[in-house]
Amino acid sequence: MAKIANNKKNIKKNVHIAQAPKANVKHINLQENKYLKYVIALLLAIFAFLIYSNTLDNKYALDDDVITLKNRFVQQGPSAIKDIFGKGFTVGFDNNNTGSYRPLVLANMAYEIHYFGNNPKAHKFFNIFFYAISCLILFLLLRDLFANYHILLPIAMTLLYVAHPIHTEVVANIKSRDEILCFMFFIASLYTFFKAY
Repeated sequence: MAKIANNKKNIKKNVHIAQAPKANVKHINLQENKYLKYVIALLLAIFAFLIYSNTLDNKYALDDDVITLKNRFVQQGPSAIKDIFGKGFTVGFDNNNTGSYRPLVLANMAYEIHYFGNNPKAHKFFNIFFYAISCLILFLLLRDLFANYHILLPIAMTLLYVAHPIHTEVVANIKSRDEILCFMFFIASLYTFFKAY
């Protein structure tokens, strides 16, 4: 009887000892996952950049003139920032104030032309770059929203977004910079709101 009681005590001791290291292992895995999230986000951004890198050699499209070659404010570079922020989106192109106001897009173009000239490759590079940053932030948001799920879920969701062909026209067309920036700032605002909340 005494032997059985001693064996039970030893078994309980062994179980207790065996369980203690598991708690530490869990803690280490959580730390690794924290950094893993950022590594995956960066890899997804690189993937997004690579998918659209084939558009870098494309020339200006027909409607790109609105914010590049035929926009007098953009062609003046940073010296026209006051006009860019003081007037409507198409005033520099056709003197028409259509009521749309997107100065950040025109300011982007003005600085790009100032530093890189009328080079469609530079504009397309920044379109792809901003799209890749948007995808990076999207993954971080999805990972936090679905923190209780396996990491493969937000990866799959982001990959679907990144590679979906519906984005091709927006990323490949210089004039669509407004849509890329709109999504990037929207998703960044949502992510920071979620983190703060």
